Amino acid sequence: MRRLIGLDAELYYVRNDVVSHYALPFKLLVPGETNSLHFTWHTKSKVEYKLGFHVDNLIAMDMPRANISAQGEVPHTISVFRVDLLCTGKLDSEVTMEVLLNLTIHSSKNITVLNFKRRKLCYKKPEQEEKSLIYPGKNSSKDGRTACE
Repeated sequence: MRRLIGLDAELYYVRNDVVSHYALPFKLLVPGETNSLHFTWHTKSKVEYKLGFHVDNLIAMDMPRANISAQGEVPHTISVFRVDLLCTGKLDSEVTMEVLLNLTIHSSKNITVLNFKRRKLCYKKPEQEEKSLIYPGKNSSKDGRTACE
């Protein structure tokens, strides 16, 4: 079980070769502290995939990256792949993004398109305090004393 929107749950988009069209349209919220999504998949027959991403605000969030190739064959054993959702830290924003997964079953020339929609919370990193350098012999304090005194 994985933690999803504050609940221990598993969300199935495809189960027993049937797509859950009810689950796909939801734009689930991804908290700011969550930087990766994990997807479990496998197939019994030969299925090829193409993976892509869409992000509506590339200033607030980098383009997602996965730990699998952009295209290939769905594994025949249960496997997990990861999609990293990394904010840039440049601004506060709720970023809408999609994981685009096209599945092709060549025996039936069937193409299934799965678009997983998410809303990722991104926050601006606090400005680093400017560190004042202390130079010996130079006036570096408010009271006029020098760093060597």
